[in-house]
Amino acid sequence: MQVVAAPWGRSAVCSWAEPCSLAGAQEAVRRIDGNMHADIDVLLEGGTYDLTGPLSFGPQDSGTNGYTVTYGAAPGAHPVLSGAVAVTGWHEVDETSDIWAAPVAPGFDTTQLYVDGRQVPRSSGLPSATYSQSTKAGAVPARWCAARAARATSVSVGP
Repeated sequence: MQVVAAPWGRSAVCSWAEPCSLAGAQEAVRRIDGNMHADIDVLLEGGTYDLTGPLSFGPQDSGTNGYTVTYGAAPGAHPVLSGAVAVTGWHEVDETSDIWAAPVAPGFDTTQLYVDGRQVPRSSGLPSATYSQSTKAGAVPARWCAARAARATSVSVGP
């Protein structure tokens, strides 16, 4: 049996013609899981699945009656599960050193910084309500340096 999910999926059918979301696929599997008569393959269409929290699996996701549940990419697809959060409100705080900062929510913590989809080094020793980043020394893409951080196409952070 196949359950199909897509980043744009909204259907409860979870088929190739009408894919569901990733959460919808997990719900569909859980409805079937209690009385399985075949293996279930959850196929993820290509694209970015924006997660707002952890994707958690438990016993109710693992299969019953000797059958298994497998999550994987659909043939030829390259799905990306992302917990990234866009960082906006960038402003220059030190023109001489070319240092930029942006406000972040209390408790914000990250180990990764991406500019236009490319991982870049992040600065350290940050105040709790600001995320700072220097654009000096080629540490970030030339496109970001040329455009200045506030005008980058996208800046996001991952967990």
